[in-house]
Amino acid sequence: MERKKIRKWCRDGFLMFLGAMAVFTVLSRSLDSLTVPQVGTSYGKMGNVNYEIKGDGKFLASGITYLNPEEGLKVQSVGKTAGQKVEVGEVLFAYQLEGIQKKKEELALSIEKMKLEFSQSEVRSKQIPGISEETLAIQSLDAAKRALDFGYQDLEELRRESEEKLAKLKRDYNQSMTQSEEEMEEETRRQYRTAERAYDAAVAKKESAVKKAEREVTDCEEKLDRLEEEGASDEEIEKARKALDRANEDLEEVREEQSLNVEEAKAALNSAEEDYGDVSAGRRTAAEALKSSYESSVEAVETQIKAGEKSVRSLEEALSQAELAVSNARARDAVTAAENQKEQTASGLDRQVKQLDITKAEEQLKALEALEAASGEVTAPVSGVVTELAVVPGKTVTGDELVAIGDGRLKFEGTVDKKLGELITAGTKINLQYGESRRTYEAVVDSVDFLSEEEQAHFTASVQEDTGVLGATAAFSLNLTSQQYNQVIPIAGLRQESDGYYILVVKPQKTILGEELTAEKIPVELLEKSSTQAAVQGAFSNTDQLIVSSSRIIEAGDRVRISGE
Repeated sequence: MERKKIRKWCRDGFLMFLGAMAVFTVLSRSLDSLTVPQVGTSYGKMGNVNYEIKGDGKFLASGITYLNPEEGLKVQSVGKTAGQKVEVGEVLFAYQLEGIQKKKEELALSIEKMKLEFSQSEVRSKQIPGISEETLAIQSLDAAKRALDFGYQDLEELRRESEEKLAKLKRDYNQSMTQSEEEMEEETRRQYRTAERAYDAAVAKKESAVKKAEREVTDCEEKLDRLEEEGASDEEIEKARKALDRANEDLEEVREEQSLNVEEAKAALNSAEEDYGDVSAGRRTAAEALKSSYESSVEAVETQIKAGEKSVRSLEEALSQAELAVSNARARDAVTAAENQKEQTASGLDRQVKQLDITKAEEQLKALEALEAASGEVTAPVSGVVTELAVVPGKTVTGDELVAIGDGRLKFEGTVDKKLGELITAGTKINLQYGESRRTYEAVVDSVDFLSEEEQAHFTASVQEDTGVLGATAAFSLNLTSQQYNQVIPIAGLRQESDGYYILVVKPQKTILGEELTAEKIPVELLEKSSTQAAVQGAFSNTDQLIVSSSRIIEAGDRVRISGE
């Protein structure tokens, strides 16, 4: 009996334990459902990234003809306003005739002045032939060569004459030494008188030669002054200035040469006078005096030869300087020629500019004459719609006013981000909505402009006839598709952190309580994205469940449960 009771208690206790375990499991599952976040999932796929672009733009005239109002003229009247249709030849506006006539007179005077300036420029551009520096230097070189040749001849003649003079002096001395004392005394007297006459002749010759050289300098100075006063060419003035320099140099050479001759004659006179005085006073014998006179004469001849040799060396140095001057003059002439060519080129360009100004002014004058003949009225050159007419009656045109006529056809112009603009090509279709009805119209993109410095691209689209109103604003929308990618995911599944992009996928994980779902982080490379989709590349497959939403914030490794399961 006791044993049966014990078995019953054991069975009841085990059943109670199983019941408790069942109750606790239900409670645990219920609590788990409240604490584990629910997530929504989606899948990646191979495909394209789709874009939906929206924005605003304006209807503009497709073709526009612009007119330039004449600056400085006062407007008399305006016949049309912006938005009105106009036919070819209809009057747009008119100028006051008084202003046209006044501007015509001013322009005619300006043209005449420009023509005179053009003629003046032509005259100034003509070069007057002249003597180059190289030519003048070559002439100086030739003169230096001739002077050196004459110097060599003079030195040769001087040496020959000196040899003859020395020989004669020696003969006379030897002959005199055979004479008596009285005869020698008479010889010293004769030599003194001869030296005195030679000195007087040397002084006279110096005065004559110096006066002649001074007259040459004076003539050159007067010629230079006359040329400067008459406004002669630079070449003629330079030639006269060089002639004056040469005349001054010749004057100095004459003074030096004649002074040397006078000094030699003076030295010979002093020596003869000293010898004659010594003999007369009995301080020396006639023989001693003759010997002294002979030695002085020989020394004077040798001194004259040395002076001639010095003169030749000076002429040789002058020839070297003249040769160097030719090289320098040639270089200066080359620079001058280059500068002249530069000036000629600049002058030619200046004349071309002046001619263009004259042509432009003459065309402007013809336009004013035609405007005057039309009583100051400006007519429409084409038929269309006036899009701009900024002139005001009674106001003077400043040049900023715009007058434009559209051809009647419209185009639509809008802007998008430059990156999205790269997806738009000619032929892309867009939808337009404008006006109160918000009816949808179709347009086709003609061109896309990326040249603007802004971060936006401008596109132009053709619209159908009777679509749009000039200047009206319209909303546009278009759908674009990118290239095909292997992994395209919803934009909600793309997550970003400081070092790049990643996604969270649902992965099963076995635990002691069974299989659980966790969020696994996978880094991805973003290739392209729109507002709804993203093309990525990463270590996942298109069969993985991608977390795109969650009941609360989740991170990698968190337990999750899929909504609806």
